[in-house]
Amino acid sequence: MPVKHFDGGRILSIMLGDRWLAKAVRIVFIISFLFVIVQMLLKGIFNISLFLTFVYIIISEFFT
Repeated sequence: MPVKHFDGGRILSIMLGDRWLAKAVRIVFIISFLFVIVQMLLKGIFNISLFLTFVYIIISEFFT
């Protein structure tokens, strides 16, 4: 996952640095993750692990 505190985020930071492209990749990932959660909720499926992972991603990206 291309998120700051996961391995994919660290690799992305090493490869791209703190440029706008790395931030764009992270934003696209977060939006697609949110889309998956909304689709699951619309189908009546709730996965607490997925939801908590999403909350962690949002906190780590925008509040640290």
